[in-house]
Amino acid sequence: MVAAANIQYAWTLFVPEIQKTFGWDRAAIQVAFTIFVVVQTWLTPIEGYFIDKYGPSRVVLFGGLMTGLAWIINSYA
Repeated sequence: MVAAANIQYAWTLFVPEIQKTFGWDRAAIQVAFTIFVVVQTWLTPIEGYFIDKYGPSRVVLFGGLMTGLAWIINSYA
């Protein structure tokens, strides 16, 4: 959660640069942030199911790998 939630706290720093680089308006950029927050919070019950089924260490390892992969993909954007 710490690895993924830092995007929420730093989001306001990204918006002006995204606007300048791509020429998108603020509302379009906020759609991406809204999707991120909704997915992050509403998938929690499903994550709990996987923790019960596979154990916390495997779920955290998978989440860490996916977060790292997302950081790599986002670095190209």
